[in-house]
Amino acid sequence: MKLRGLAELELPTVEAEATEDFVKRGDRPHFIRATLEKRDGKWLARPLPNQGSQVISSIANADCLVEVAETGTLPRGMAVKVLLIR
Repeated sequence: MKLRGLAELELPTVEAEATEDFVKRGDRPHFIRATLEKRDGKWLARPLPNQGSQVISSIANADCLVEVAETGTLPRGMAVKVLLIR
């Protein structure tokens, strides 16, 4: 983004409700690719299947990222911080 000449380098964020569990595998923070939808006035985040780094379809279909810290899984229904990527 900096190379494109943009001054604002932080991704915009919204708070959403997790529609499914956001499961982290491994011992470091993960950014899980997801889709975002607004229904009945609130944002809903749904994780995409196939989160592997080699899976281009989930990268192409994602419009947001949900950070899952080192501590584990974000359960369905929990409020999550969503980074908008589109």
